[in-house]
Amino acid sequence: MSVSPTFDGTAVCAWSAAETGRLRGAHDGPTDLPYGAGPGVTEAIITTQGPRLDTSMVVSAVLPSYPMVQPLPDGRVAWIGARAAWTPEAAEPNALVFDDTGDLLQEACVGDGIEHAQTTPSGRLWLGFSDEGVFGNMGWGSHPGPPPLGRSGIVRCGADLSPQWAFPTSGPPPVDACYALNVDGEIGWAYYYSGFPIVRIDGDDVTVWPTTVGGAKALVTDGTRAALVGGYRSERQRVVTGLLETTFVESGRATIALPDGSPVPDAAQLDGRGDQLHVFVGHDWYRADLSAMC
Repeated sequence: MSVSPTFDGTAVCAWSAAETGRLRGAHDGPTDLPYGAGPGVTEAIITTQGPRLDTSMVVSAVLPSYPMVQPLPDGRVAWIGARAAWTPEAAEPNALVFDDTGDLLQEACVGDGIEHAQTTPSGRLWLGFSDEGVFGNMGWGSHPGPPPLGRSGIVRCGADLSPQWAFPTSGPPPVDACYALNVDGEIGWAYYYSGFPIVRIDGDDVTVWPTTVGGAKALVTDGTRAALVGGYRSERQRVVTGLLETTFVESGRATIALPDGSPVPDAAQLDGRGDQLHVFVGHDWYRADLSAMC
């Protein structure tokens, strides 16, 4: 169902034998887009994988669709669904936390239109939102619905899934859609539309590096250097490297390819965690270090 890199360099996967519709949008909401959880209880398997299979956990609940799964302290796991509708009756819960045996501990609604979800070693949850999550859909942002929970574009939640911090509405350029999120330790990095700056979020402090690179899908950084990977249409295999000075100062451009030299497919999933680029192609997982790109 999904795969994501984690703060400790492993990858966490969600698997299910349920019908495809159950976890890929099973019912209609306020629009004709799929959203929310499938009908009834669904069983899934969450695996954490390094060079080999490390752990496996079975969970059973009304599971949110389009999941992103991330580890939490003490063996707990967060299951985050991308969509969550608001109705006058309730907001759909799309964040679930399971303990190390697979029992459901808590659930909450953390907003609609989630593009990225990454956790930290201390158990914080960082979320990056699409334009629908920022401006509203699925009942959010129009009467009688409340403002979107993701209206700031980037949100950091605490261990109880409640928002701790939201991207400021004044100062840095506003976030219309978060294109890339990279949580390194407890520090968040992001790259977003409009304007496509690189930003570092350390505590409540935001540092901005303007760029002239648009449409990238992944951000990789060691704090002084960065690579922006991917782009629109013909630039989907593009890599732009540079230094984080007063702006992002480009130092080179290249393309990424698989080890056999073939192009990385357009459908590949690109993720940055710290100075590592993770590329997921089907069931294959590739990694590249920033130093190999610069």
